[in-house]
Amino acid sequence: MLLEPTYLDQIYTQWLIKDRQRLDSNFVPSHWDRHRNYQREYRSNFNNQRFEDWLYGQGFTVVQREGKRYLKFSGDDKRLTFFLLKYGITA
Repeated sequence: MLLEPTYLDQIYTQWLIKDRQRLDSNFVPSHWDRHRNYQREYRSNFNNQRFEDWLYGQGFTVVQREGKRYLKFSGDDKRLTFFLLKYGITA
């Protein structure tokens, strides 16, 4: 199953905030942090290997089509549904 780039952006934003909070318990997300965009950051030669490794562990890979990056899920539907519900994303 292929998920749209907007879902990748939403998951990335949530992951980034949680990751920073894990590293610094005093971290408070700013307006900018809440609007981070994986697509835009990737175009700026950004590569967050830890994020992509984490996605892989969840059963996802990032694929590129027509200049946009999508999430490709390899696994059963129950696991996908649980993941999307956990992150508050409706597909």
